[in-house]
Amino acid sequence: MRLQTAKQLIAADLARRDGGPGNALLDPATRFTVALRVASWTRTQPLLGPLDLLLRLWLLRARHRFGFELAPGSEIGGGLLLSAHPGGITVNPEVRIGRNCNLFHGVTIGRAYGGSAPGVPVLGDRVWVGPGAKVVGGIEIGDDVVIGPNSVVTKDVAPSSVVGGVPARVLSTSGSGDYIRSPA
Repeated sequence: MRLQTAKQLIAADLARRDGGPGNALLDPATRFTVALRVASWTRTQPLLGPLDLLLRLWLLRARHRFGFELAPGSEIGGGLLLSAHPGGITVNPEVRIGRNCNLFHGVTIGRAYGGSAPGVPVLGDRVWVGPGAKVVGGIEIGDDVVIGPNSVVTKDVAPSSVVGGVPARVLSTSGSGDYIRSPA
């Protein structure tokens, strides 16, 4: 990852926060997201080994303190918005997440080793994943999707769908337009 790319991702993440970039020092989710982006950049820079080690240690501490499990180097688009409520966001390192996605507390996005769809999910752009939702398996979540709170998603979801329930089923096709706040 180039430094310019890391800066653009951080700027996109900060632009979606309540209160803007100035609120970043007060919010553990924002501090974690910025550190994640910097750690993703430093791991591609061989001369920054000591800094990379320090950031990885800080991220390890932050994982335990705030409950965020996202790995440096994960493919996550700009505009990531983690829940302001620390706790329980777990994302497999191989998952791909598109731009301007929201992940709330209690979310798990992970691998399935068997069943009808082994592998890891791919989330499109502007996906809103509600509190407690589980998304597992080698499935694709389309752009502009809302995954309702406490839903369990194990099958592909078409773009602009709203899904909910256990197992998740399509509730409407109104999409995530009212849920995703994009920067002006």
